[in-house]
Amino acid sequence: MTVEVLSTLNHVTKCKLEKLEGQRGSFEQRKASILEEVAEEPNLEKKVRILVSKLEELAKQGSQPLSVRTLLPNIERFLDQSRHDPSVSSSLLKDWQADLEHELDIRSNKYEYASLFGRLVTEWIKHNSKAGAKAGAHSDAASEAASNADASFEEIGRSAMHVQRQEWEVSAAFHCFCMRRMALTIAVSRVTLSRD
Repeated sequence: MTVEVLSTLNHVTKCKLEKLEGQRGSFEQRKASILEEVAEEPNLEKKVRILVSKLEELAKQGSQPLSVRTLLPNIERFLDQSRHDPSVSSSLLKDWQADLEHELDIRSNKYEYASLFGRLVTEWIKHNSKAGAKAGAHSDAASEAASNADASFEEIGRSAMHVQRQEWEVSAAFHCFCMRRMALTIAVSRVTLSRD
């Protein structure tokens, strides 16, 4: 790649990483406050309600997977039902709490993976720009070495094999195979008549 392209890519990547780091910091602060609020709440049902409402708020700010978008309204319905129906057990509420906290962890991991990818791109850009500078300095020596290598190339192997390959390339591989139109029509009609 050219130096200009690498420079542009480096600039864009740095800008995106700065923006991503700001979003990540904001999310991590919100996540910490959500988990703190959940930890302070003694009622298990209210803990799940807090998580559902906070995840819905986060969903309004960004994209959220389909599984979570369908899960949250269903959990809300079960929580409403649990006020009148004792069949919603505390173990089910604990499972929902764990699932919703896991969703927060997944979002944290997504930010971490995006940051890792950005750092890898930056490292790749630095490596390529260093390699490009070295390549520019050594390009004359490399072209001279390549021309010397072409001159000293020696075919090794059976000569009959090389002759057969050359004949195959000339006769079949790289040339259009001409066929008579009448012979082709007869062959196609035989095939289609034999199927009927």
